Amino acid sequence: MEKEREREERDRRKRNLIIKGIKREGGDIWKEIEEIGKEIEVEMEIEDIRKLRGGREEKGEIVIIKLRTEENRKILENKRKLRGRKIWIEEDQTFNERKIKWKLRQIAGEEERTGKKVKLGYGKIWIEGKWWFWDEEEEILKDAGGRQREEGGKDKRDENVYKIAFWNVAGLMNKDAEFWKELIGWDIMCLSETWVEEKGWEKVRNKLPKDYIWETRWAERRNKKDRAIGGMLMGIRKEMKIEKDKEVKNREGIITKKVRIGEEWWRIVGAYVNNNLEKKLEELRE
Repeated sequence: MEKEREREERDRRKRNLIIKGIKREGGDIWKEIEEIGKEIEVEMEIEDIRKLRGGREEKGEIVIIKLRTEENRKILENKRKLRGRKIWIEEDQTFNERKIKWKLRQIAGEEERTGKKVKLGYGKIWIEGKWWFWDEEEEILKDAGGRQREEGGKDKRDENVYKIAFWNVAGLMNKDAEFWKELIGWDIMCLSETWVEEKGWEKVRNKLPKDYIWETRWAERRNKKDRAIGGMLMGIRKEMKIEKDKEVKNREGIITKKVRIGEEWWRIVGAYVNNNLEKKLEELRE
């Protein structure tokens, strides 16, 4: 019941924004807000304006505006253009949302004091190349794979459990933000049909999670007019012990690494099979 009320409250507020520091000086508050919209280069379609009590008069009024459409994100992105105007724009968040925001800021401050790079998002925090998400029920940080973040920044996990993915991605250039976030949930992943050529590697590498070592097999074109086909990518968490495997490194459609899992060495093999299964199996037996 409480979750449902919270969800309804967030839904009710999602088109709201709080603006602080408005000084009308006898003017029309609607026009004042329209002027703010012009300054940040966003046409704000306002449904309602409500003044909040509190605050010191010399610092200006505090109002809640309700927009006709969900254009909050663009307004929040452009609010930096008001720098120096002593006007502040922020989301109209519930008490629980503000509590989460405060907690994440506290964590960010602690991490920054240890020299780590940190970025804050809505309900999440980026620390040294990895996103962590706030679990509202347990009130802890977890990664995309559900692993808890312990004090000191380590993942809380079963030492004997590793998540391995083999995934035909049908191209990497067209993927959205959710795809790249989902990769973080795996310890080892082998992506086939990446369609990534060597000349396009930098663009892809900038989107990949930073906590992994990446091994590549480039896609190739049969002729200049055709689209590049094939291509493979293997990612292994940097914290895992890896042994270089040179035996099948240059074989087409095969990518392999040896990793230490517990007390044993395991060979992880990714093979792209395109009507040549027997040939691939024979190559792996050699």
